[in-house]
Amino acid sequence: MQENQIKLSLQTVLFVDDESAVRESMRYTLSTLFKTTHLACNGAEALELFRNKTVDIIITDLEMPSVDGIELITQLRSMAPYKPIIVLSAHTDKEYLLDCCNLHIQAYIVKPITREKLYKALEHTLPYMEIDAAEDEKLCFANGTCYNEALSCIEYPDKPSYILKKKEKLLLELLLQQRNKVVSYTAIENAVWSEHWEIMSSLALRTVVKNLRKALGKEHIQNFSGQGYKLVY
Repeated sequence: MQENQIKLSLQTVLFVDDESAVRESMRYTLSTLFKTTHLACNGAEALELFRNKTVDIIITDLEMPSVDGIELITQLRSMAPYKPIIVLSAHTDKEYLLDCCNLHIQAYIVKPITREKLYKALEHTLPYMEIDAAEDEKLCFANGTCYNEALSCIEYPDKPSYILKKKEKLLLELLLQQRNKVVSYTAIENAVWSEHWEIMSSLALRTVVKNLRKALGKEHIQNFSGQGYKLVY
């Protein structure tokens, strides 16, 4: 737990709840755990703070005036797909839980909030803070598409990410290592079909390339007949 406390002490939290008594109660608790604590009384205020302050994790109620928790999380996800979010609610029904799961929250606390519930949720959420930090470690192309190596996915500015399959990731990383150079079929087979029992057929290779072209944009992967493929970046 001490290691987790040290990690939390370096982070900034945004706590969102429309009840002033809850906010004031949580102000002290959170200030003992986090480097900085921001408080918001509704989703609109939370979004304003998020846009103008550094925020590492969000803890938010669901039922609030102005912009409620579901709308807040929806907008946050469009700006920061991997930002860790913990939801607070007095509800335990499946409809609320499903709505939250669809928005990829990291933990769910049923009110009233206790220190035990909070610590458990934060402990579960810590690994996601590291994933969010890795979001910046990605390679972006001119069309706005980005390869996030840490999460093994292709990210887009206007639609959900595409999770790469194993061979798609291996081929992309090989092409990236030799960007703007033609990578031979032999080199591809050795790197991507590396298991001793695997044989690279032309159909299998074309399928992997087709999927990568669809994910990245076909202009980024060029074929040189009889030679191999080149990533144009």
